[in-house]
Parts: sequence; structure tokens; C-alpha cells
Amino acid sequence: MRHFRFEIISTFLLLLIIGAGCGSDDKGTDPEKVNSNLVWVDRVSAVSNQDDVKVNVWFGNLVPLSGLEVPLRVSGGGFTIDSVSFVGSRVGDFFLTIGAVDTFTNTIEIAAADTAVCVDSGEGLLASLYFTLYSSSGGQVLAIDTFSLDTGPYHSLIYIDTSEAGAEIIPDFIDGEISVLQTGG
Repeated sequence: MRHFRFEIISTFLLLLIIGAGCGSDDKGTDPEKVNSNLVWVDRVSAVSNQDDVKVNVWFGNLVPLSGLEVPLRVSGGGFTIDSVSFVGSRVGDFFLTIGAVDTFTNTIEIAAADTAVCVDSGEGLLASLYFTLYSSSGGQVLAIDTFSLDTGPYHSLIYIDTSEAGAEIIPDFIDGEISVLQTGG
């Protein structure tokens, strides 16, 4: 009986050590924080046939901003882009926030602007993207990248600073992805 208790206690301690090592609040997918104008997208794992897959889009800015635009394109198949949320984001109080989803082209237009409120320099959440994955998405890596479109309405990755002239700043960009695992059965 004593040997059995020793094994239970040893196993419990091992799990506790592993849990403490793996339970840190490190996001793991964030790039090293640097003082720069930067937009980056999370890299997440999910399983096929999963709904409410959340992918966050983050941004950092060196100067106060009165607006920004972040067009995104998702490659791959077997998914639906459900929605864009600005809840808890740094632009949540802006007068105008746009999270337009085009399911035909798998693009997302994220934009925010305000003439009375600005986003101070810093970094944090821009928006959360929500996806539904279907069985045909299994085994894929759905890349989430930016793009520019110069036909029709112009779309590009851009910040607008708060100066009177509204200078345009082109931030750096780090793409994201959803690694989709097959569901069992």
C-alpha cells in the first residue's frame, strides 16, 4: 500500500510541475514586442467541424492614430468567416468601425476612424475574427494575410495619424494562420 501511495504522490507532483511549466500566460504566437508600427494576426490550432474559432488581430503604433485600415485575405477552403468583433479592442470607442466580410472572396475589411477620439501610441487588440470550420478544412493551414486592391475602392494596410494633414503610415505586417486538424470519426 505504501508503494502505491508513493506512485500516486509522484504522479501528482509530476503533473503539477508540468502544469506549472505549461500554464504560463505566454501567448506563444505573438511576435517579440518592439517599438514599431506593426499589425499581426494570431496563429491558432483548431479541428475540422468546429465553430466559433477565434483569431485575434493585434496592432502597435508609435504615434496617436485617428484611423486605420487592415484588409485581410484567408486562403484555403472548407470554412466560413462568420463575423468580426471590436469588443475589448483599442478602437472600440471609435465613431466608425467596419468589419466587412466578403465570403465570396474570403476577405475581411477591418477599418476604424474617428475625428474626435484617437488611439494613443501603444499596442493591443484591433479585432477578433470568428470562423466556422467544416470537415473539408481538415489537414489544411488557412493562411491569413494582408493584401492591396487598387481597382474600385482602394484598400491597403495603412494607419492615419492625428496630424492636421492626416499623414499615412504603412505599418509592418506579420501574417497569421489556422492550423486545422482532422476530427476523429
